[in-house]
Amino acid sequence: MNWDREKILNSIGFTLLGACFAYSLFNVATRTAREQDEEVVSIRFAHWQLEAGIRTAFDAVANEYMKLHPNVRVEQILIPERVYPTWLTTRLVGQNPPDLVLLGIGMSDERLARYFVPLTSEVAKPNPYNKGTDLEQVAWRDTFVDGLVTSPGIVNLFDYYGVPNSVSTIRLFYNKPLYQKITGKTQPPRNYEELQGVFKAVQEYSKDLPDKQKVLAVAGSKYNSPILMDRLFASQTQKLTLALDRSNVLRVPTNPQIAFFDGLLDPRDPAMISALRLTRELGQNMQTGFISLAREDATFYFAQERALMITSGSFDLASLVQESDFEVGVAPIPLPDPQDPQFGEYVLGQTSEAETGTNVPFGLAQDSKHPEIALDFLKFMTSQPSNRLFSHTSTWLPSVVGVEVPEVVEPFEPIQEGYPGGIMLRSSGGSEVVRIYDNAFYSLVSKDGSVEKFMDLFLPQYPQAMLRDGKLALKNSLRNVGRHDTTLSALKALAVRGDDTAETKALRLAEIQARQETDYYQRRYAIWSYEQRMQKEKQ
Repeated sequence: MNWDREKILNSIGFTLLGACFAYSLFNVATRTAREQDEEVVSIRFAHWQLEAGIRTAFDAVANEYMKLHPNVRVEQILIPERVYPTWLTTRLVGQNPPDLVLLGIGMSDERLARYFVPLTSEVAKPNPYNKGTDLEQVAWRDTFVDGLVTSPGIVNLFDYYGVPNSVSTIRLFYNKPLYQKITGKTQPPRNYEELQGVFKAVQEYSKDLPDKQKVLAVAGSKYNSPILMDRLFASQTQKLTLALDRSNVLRVPTNPQIAFFDGLLDPRDPAMISALRLTRELGQNMQTGFISLAREDATFYFAQERALMITSGSFDLASLVQESDFEVGVAPIPLPDPQDPQFGEYVLGQTSEAETGTNVPFGLAQDSKHPEIALDFLKFMTSQPSNRLFSHTSTWLPSVVGVEVPEVVEPFEPIQEGYPGGIMLRSSGGSEVVRIYDNAFYSLVSKDGSVEKFMDLFLPQYPQAMLRDGKLALKNSLRNVGRHDTTLSALKALAVRGDDTAETKALRLAEIQARQETDYYQRRYAIWSYEQRMQKEKQ
């Protein structure tokens, strides 16, 4: 019998196509039937966390909830980070959002108040899904490692809008076999002086190799590089920050602009110059053009063994391990210590991570079709047993008190001892300072760049940029104070009627408003004095 090969292949192709179409049609039909089934309630939660292990971890939690509630179906919606703000805005404005939404990028206090349900009264009650644990009688907000002090909305709206799932810290990831091959050591660099030794070893290792086989010390990108550079920059300004700490709160001043207008903060300060020198040295050990590369490019360099190290958050552990064909090591960021011969003069010591807050907070949408069930799932998701399941499945740090940290995640536990970090030049002002810093940054880290070339571009623009940022901050501060007037009047009216919650909020709001007014007049006077001095100098 003669066979027509082309006809057979075409038949097979059409058969497979038909099977795929039938399978897709079946899935759509059954899903539509489930959604129309009055006995099954569907709730959805949306997020942009696409790292390895996260979808599996959330699915594991959702499956446990559905076992307890067979009439509920829980689905997660994964949206890429780049389009998440636009996608979410469209859903919110169209009154068709997911029931639970990951809060963060693209979010503002105005959007929180308009589109999400305040959870203040709920977080004051115990979480029923903590029954049988040591948190059974504890208020929901106090079951989190930071007490929800970083919850979205709490600072300006005085309400809790988000409930978190994790904690993240920044670490140095390195290729263990390649590290030992290049340095002859198994111990990762413990301080910046040892990291400089690694830089030299990598350069020596790569100098005689063809370009395709050369190894970078650190994989950089516009996402990964600032994580490392900012941490090291801040180590150089620790002593400077203490000198500017008028209120003696032992932390970075919330308003470094005032220090500039008062003549106390100078980009030419030796500590700032030292920080810029250190930043340039880091840039020289990353790939050319790293400031224009995406996060995926840095990951590719590391996974392909073209870079020895990469800096990222604890949330990237599973992804880096999954994408690499070698053993991945983890170490704290190697900072200069006070004994460092080059960069130790302005350092106080190890930077503490004690103030690290929780993250991955989900909020309840006001237009949720099933708000009671969605809130119930949110409580289940953030209970001690569920957070334990989430943490062990995802290899992310837990957010709930009493959840044991998985062994593989132990290197990411926040460092409790040490000193606060210092001021960073890029964030010393506002958006204008960020713009001129970023525009001049190439002249600092490029091969033919230098600290002097950077300062030649940055410094002449800095005073005017600070002034524009300062005046914009004045307008925003005055607007915030005025906005609170209406809210404060309403709360006081409710308090007169015996509403204890309103009275508490009114007292807190009055205190915050007084602080904002103090900041406004202090900033206003500082700007006025600065402009007067500038005019006299011109004369």
